[in-house]
Amino acid sequence: MKHTVRKSQKPWQKELILISNHRQLFKKLRSLLSTVYNERNNLPPEIRIILYLLFVVSLFIINNLKIYFYVLLLIAVVVLFIPFKHLKKGWIFICFLLFFAFVSNLFFQNGRIIYKTGYFYITEEGLNNALIRTLRILFMIAGVKILTASTEITYLIKAVERLLSPLEKIGVPVKSFFQITVLTYKSLPVIKDNIYSLYKESKKTEVGSNIYNKIQNLAVILLNFFINSIKSPEKFFKKYNGNK
Repeated sequence: MKHTVRKSQKPWQKELILISNHRQLFKKLRSLLSTVYNERNNLPPEIRIILYLLFVVSLFIINNLKIYFYVLLLIAVVVLFIPFKHLKKGWIFICFLLFFAFVSNLFFQNGRIIYKTGYFYITEEGLNNALIRTLRILFMIAGVKILTASTEITYLIKAVERLLSPLEKIGVPVKSFFQITVLTYKSLPVIKDNIYSLYKESKKTEVGSNIYNKIQNLAVILLNFFINSIKSPEKFFKKYNGNK
């Protein structure tokens, strides 16, 4: 009886098979993450908020740097599937915040000194604490970014209102507070447009170009805007009321 002998695969064939398997795995992962973070999925906003809060609590319980790097890798993979427009805002301030958090926890910590120059020294414990606390802040910010990218702000506000609704029984005006919050959030674009139009008009009649005149001009614009919005709010929020 004859047996068919299978020829051994060449190295380049094995590499092609490995690359193909990786591509299939990447496609499956992308499909899974797109389903989880799609705005139209069935995961209620309340559950998302609770999961985020549990995530934040776990960050303060876990102090293992190795686990933090695994979380960083996971968040980096998740962020790849989120549109860039949801992530690009606020990173200049965030970078300053992370830098300050890292530096403020790095120096003058007790422990084994690994670097010293003059009055400044870095310890192993200080470096570990600085990395953990900086990554902790980064993870909380990234979690908020992912949460707001997958769910509209108004839905999140209403979800928080529903979660806190039991406080109404003890006299806390939860519903009124969050109604004002939603109204304020939806009115922000209108306020921004009105202030910008007033600023453009004032630029035409601006006399000086130094920083003092610019600050004074901006203060006058804001003061006039708030006075007019208090006297006749319907004039400023007509656009919002029409789209409601």
